[in-house]
Amino acid sequence: MEIFSKRLKILRGEKELTQENLGDILHKNRNSIAGYESRNQEPDFEFLCLIADFFDVSVDYLLGRTDIRKPTDGATLLEEERIKSDYRKLPAEMKAMVTDTCDSFRSLLKEDISSQNKEHLSIYRNLFSELQSARENIRTQAKSLNHTPESVAKLFSLEQNIKEQITKYLDQLMQLDLSSGQTKDSEKKSS
Repeated sequence: MEIFSKRLKILRGEKELTQENLGDILHKNRNSIAGYESRNQEPDFEFLCLIADFFDVSVDYLLGRTDIRKPTDGATLLEEERIKSDYRKLPAEMKAMVTDTCDSFRSLLKEDISSQNKEHLSIYRNLFSELQSARENIRTQAKSLNHTPESVAKLFSLEQNIKEQITKYLDQLMQLDLSSGQTKDSEKKSS
């Protein structure tokens, strides 16, 4: 219950409530709240749900089963668990590759996420959607490839279309970056 204790204390602090204030709101005495936060006591299920509702977090978050305070829906948590499960089954070498890929992805999007750049994020979404669709199309075509000149030509044509689409999205990102850079330069000159 160590995680529960820490999270309860953090959530209470975020709302700037004393243990006594929280106890009054949730109809518990200050000693009970202090006991939950010091790991001396555990809440019953009903009170655990009451705490989750009050702080607008999931019970799973309170218990440390997830770091997502409140999932958008059950499907999100289920998908997160599937990804974790798939990852755990990988050999160490593959885990390193997946981790590196995720780190690169996070690094790529970090600035645009922190600045909430909707234009860039929209382009990234379209780019990654295009990559996903392209990968599925290539797999489908490769499976049905019968090595005739027509089927090979169709696969190469598909590849060319994919390259054009990806180039289009990268061009859009570059144009936004260039216009953003020009705006910053003009702001510097005017100040």
